[in-house]
Amino acid sequence: MTVTGQHPARYGLAGAWVGATGVALLTLAACGSSGGSNAATPPSSAEVVGVKDLCTVITPADAVSVFGAPGTAQPSSGSTKGLSGACLYKKDGTAPTVDLLQVRVYDGPQFYGEKLFKHPEPVEIVGADRAFERVGTAKGGATTYDLQFLKDGKTGAINYVATGGTSSTASSAALRSVADKLARNL
Repeated sequence: MTVTGQHPARYGLAGAWVGATGVALLTLAACGSSGGSNAATPPSSAEVVGVKDLCTVITPADAVSVFGAPGTAQPSSGSTKGLSGACLYKKDGTAPTVDLLQVRVYDGPQFYGEKLFKHPEPVEIVGADRAFERVGTAKGGATTYDLQFLKDGKTGAINYVATGGTSSTASSAALRSVADKLARNL
C-alpha cells in the first residue's frame, strides 16, 4: 500500500513503522495527544475562544476525498498543551482495520516536526511559510502520511494512517488539498 503519487522505496521502513505505530497509538490513547514539547505554554483563554472548530473547516466531504468513501467524525478526548484545534475522521466500515484522517492546529512553531521524520519532502501549501510531507509503508502494510506546515506562528498537522493491510485510495493531492483548506482558514 502506498499513497498514490509517492515512491515508498524512498522512505525508511523502520521510520514508517514507528510513524504508523505512533499515529495509531496516539489516536487510540487520546485524540488530543501530541508529541509536542512539555515546555510549551497552554493557550490563553482569549486564544481558545478564537479557535475554529476544525470539523467545520475540514468537512465529511474532505474525508470522502481522502478515503474514497464516507468517513465519520470521531469525538476528541483529552487536551494537550499548545493544541488549539483538532478533528478526526474514521473511514466507515473498515473494522477491524482503521483508516484515520487527523487534522490538528498547534499554537506555536515549536510543534513543527520536520526534523523528527526520515526523508521529509518540502511541499507548497497555500500561504504557509514552509511545509513538508512524509509518506511511508510499514512492514505490516500500514500506510502513513504526515504533512505539517507553519503559518502565522501556528503549526498545522495532517496525519493519515491506514492499518492492517487495507487498500489505501488516498492521494497526496487530496491530502495536500486538506492542508491548503486548513491553511486558508487559519
